[in-house]
Amino acid sequence: MKKLLGALRRPVSPDLMQHSIGRGAQEDIIRAALARIDGAPAPDRGSMQAAMSNETQVRLAHDVIREHLDARGLSTTADWARARVAADTDGQHA
Repeated sequence: MKKLLGALRRPVSPDLMQHSIGRGAQEDIIRAALARIDGAPAPDRGSMQAAMSNETQVRLAHDVIREHLDARGLSTTADWARARVAADTDGQHA
């Protein structure tokens, strides 16, 4: 019991706190959305669980990225990267 109480009293690392509410958390959301575009499975969560985590933001980012790729006839981020390289060598942007 003392061990448990000691663990509960430990202060949260400022770096961890910054990550959870700052840029690091946003990067985690985008990385998860990009991974799903490329075939990573989405976790099996209900809407209530998703609302209590970053899952709703990951789903939103995924939907926006998917729309962007679909509008350009691309299926993965690798296809997008190849299109960008091809456009950059032609002096245009995709």
